[in-house]
Amino acid sequence: MAQLAELSDRATLVGVFEDGELDATVPVLQHLVLPAATVVVESLESERAARMLRQMDPASAALILGRVDTQRREEILSSFPVGDAAEVRELISYPADTAGSL
Repeated sequence: MAQLAELSDRATLVGVFEDGELDATVPVLQHLVLPAATVVVESLESERAARMLRQMDPASAALILGRVDTQRREEILSSFPVGDAAEVRELISYPADTAGSL
């Protein structure tokens, strides 16, 4: 039963980001707790996720994308401008709890 409730909540959460205007949903995504933001990015179509993440500062995008499966991350980053994707990849590459990762 708990799994059904979790799936329902997940579908509702993702639905908000699938259908909402980017100007309204990007700030909300930035303020979600990291696990919830990760679920959203993993669940959206790659192009939609990329459009949302490109509107964030690179550090915020890297924080979320650093928790996403590598293949999925690269799928999303392939829609970024080359320089922006490189910056996000660099930020992700820093070990957690170091100045570079902040």
